[in-house]
Amino acid sequence: MTWYRRISHELANDLVRRVDEAITLAIERPDAFQVVIRTFRRILLHRFPYALFSHADEHRIVVVAVLHQARDPEVLDSRNA
Repeated sequence: MTWYRRISHELANDLVRRVDEAITLAIERPDAFQVVIRTFRRILLHRFPYALFSHADEHRIVVVAVLHQARDPEVLDSRNA
């Protein structure tokens, strides 16, 4: 976020909007996205090289991480949902 804000406040704000959009998609359609590790699903962010990883159960959606797409999603293996 800091890197984008140094370039442009508008760009940083757009990244926040894209994360919000991904969270909304996870809430509206929790099973619509690819499971990449254990029960964590990946939602790609529009315009940015990031993905939101979430876990859904009967009662809630948990955002586990927002990672650069170049990162190995195996880093999520140590996280709890």
